[in-house]
Amino acid sequence: MKIIYIYPLLLSIVLISCKKDTITPNEDAFNDSLSEISYSDNPEYQLSNKDAQEYISILERKQKDLKKKLRSARGEEANKLFNEYHKILKELLDSLNMSESKALNEYHLWSDNNLPDSIKKKEKLYDKLGIYFKNEDSTHYSLSFKAGYFYGIFKYRVTSDLNAFLKLKAEDKKNPFMVNDKVEVSWDKIRERLIVWENFIRKYPDSKYMDKAKKTYLDYLNVYLFGTTTMPTFENSSKKILPEREQEYLLMVRKNPKTISGKITKEYLDFLYTNTKAYKSDELFTKAKEHVKTISENYLK
Repeated sequence: MKIIYIYPLLLSIVLISCKKDTITPNEDAFNDSLSEISYSDNPEYQLSNKDAQEYISILERKQKDLKKKLRSARGEEANKLFNEYHKILKELLDSLNMSESKALNEYHLWSDNNLPDSIKKKEKLYDKLGIYFKNEDSTHYSLSFKAGYFYGIFKYRVTSDLNAFLKLKAEDKKNPFMVNDKVEVSWDKIRERLIVWENFIRKYPDSKYMDKAKKTYLDYLNVYLFGTTTMPTFENSSKKILPEREQEYLLMVRKNPKTISGKITKEYLDFLYTNTKAYKSDELFTKAKEHVKTISENYLK
């Protein structure tokens, strides 16, 4: 699997505030993170694909507009800009993906050592724009914003809850826990991410980004407890959790007994232990999933 990361203009890390308020900006760091770019007018960076070149020009212009607006925006005003420009920039990225479909479809054919000059040129350009070629599967690539792209733009301006949300999403994207249906991190790392997202849910109950946070939390929870098609956690024939996963779940319960994650894990184990004889081998795991879905919804109300 080939993953090529293109380093963006918009990277940095900041500690988040404990209250839902505006983060005090560091103006120099902010200006550095969103420098003005004008690659569309530079022959060195122009692409032969006219549609892609047009979208790049619009992307540059929108970034400049955003920079001007963020100079005076604070708190909820900056949040509104995030909601507006997140949609705009994502739509531009979607358009770039469509216009670059030929290059993306052929990208898997080359290794780092034999990339055509035209592809190297594209990589260099998108590098400057904070975009990289993301490996979706063995033969499919897409253009994607680098981890921390939106966090780097908005982190000094938005409310604390959005600041925390963007920081967590940036960390998730930087180290994805799943690639091509394969879990890429250890189960104890998934446990840590569960607790981190649960902390966000507890800390910012009134956040406008709560639905997205809960969805991310449940994505982690489902993989943590149920695995994937290629990496299961349960053996149907024996009606037992795999030993290494069972030990991890017991550790979760012991270390985090008062957390939502710890309580759900405990109830999941209790259900399996007490219903082994009540259901057939092909039914028990399905019933356990249904049970976890119900209790998760109750805990996250």
